[in-house]
Amino acid sequence: MKPVPLLARIRVATPCRADWNEMTGDARVRHCAQCDKNVFNLSEMTREQAERLIIERNGDLCARYYQRHDGTILLADC
Repeated sequence: MKPVPLLARIRVATPCRADWNEMTGDARVRHCAQCDKNVFNLSEMTREQAERLIIERNGDLCARYYQRHDGTILLADC
């Protein structure tokens, strides 16, 4: 049986309503003043970078990403 890729298993437990455009930072990571956390834009990263970030943080991170209708996540190296 083929293992399911890490990014295909991403689930957002509690979606955040904070506006990305009101956060300070760049296209890859911004700081949210509402929750005082960094928010990472996975869609600005390559698959390797996004997976490494998720593994390093043990899945405990705030993230932004674009998801296609088929459920796949749009990445910088797509």
